[in-house]
Amino acid sequence: LGMMAEMRDDGGVPALLDAAADPDEGVQRAALAALRTLADPRAGRRFRQLVRGNGRGGAVKIAAAGLGRIGTASDRALLRALLDNPDEGVRVHAAGALAMLGSEEGEAVLLTAVDGDNPIAQKNATYALGFVRTPAARERLQRILDDPAGEWKSYALIALAQQRRATASE
Repeated sequence: LGMMAEMRDDGGVPALLDAAADPDEGVQRAALAALRTLADPRAGRRFRQLVRGNGRGGAVKIAAAGLGRIGTASDRALLRALLDNPDEGVRVHAAGALAMLGSEEGEAVLLTAVDGDNPIAQKNATYALGFVRTPAARERLQRILDDPAGEWKSYALIALAQQRRATASE
């Protein structure tokens, strides 16, 4: 499944969609991750189905991130519902996906996670701040870089580059 994503094999999307509904969670997550990487619009239905379920765990996080890549403004409502999910990772992925779709309404979730004690949430939130184009996001990323003990500096650099890229002219 991962190789299909690595090869950018769009012809494998139907098989990946079948695998995304597999009862084995590992198979399902691998297929969803490949679909997220391919960013094929045909995956939208499955991503929306999982996000709509407002569950916990890897599949929902991957689906939220997938919607961030291929979703539309109408998907914001689905993602917004995840901002109150009990799973911090799900909240962070939803906030990042909203930012990728042009909404800054998850910024507080990301800023909280960056300062939290969950290293995976910190890493993902730091990266996702690159899609939030507010002074607070930019300032927080810069503080990570300026802090000698700052965590996830490479992700902060990537995020700041993403912010610059988003505002650069053609």
